[in-house]
Amino acid sequence: MSKQKIKIVFVRWRDACGSTTDRSIEDVPEYCDMDSAGIFLHETEESVVMTQDRHTGTSTVRTTLSIPKCNILKKKIMSIEI
Repeated sequence: MSKQKIKIVFVRWRDACGSTTDRSIEDVPEYCDMDSAGIFLHETEESVVMTQDRHTGTSTVRTTLSIPKCNILKKKIMSIEI
């Protein structure tokens, strides 16, 4: 089997969050900082798109995450060969 290059992306981003478990509504934060990583699919002027799972050797993916660039605090894309 030949080696294949793929791109992995790490994004730290700000998202809305809320949970009323064990806190009053007034104590729920307006946003939280998230760390997400996955297989890099593509990037547009507005977002970075990644997937958690990809069928090896194809362009078929299972789950995608699209993160708005206006919410991104840090981003790193790395190429790996597997």
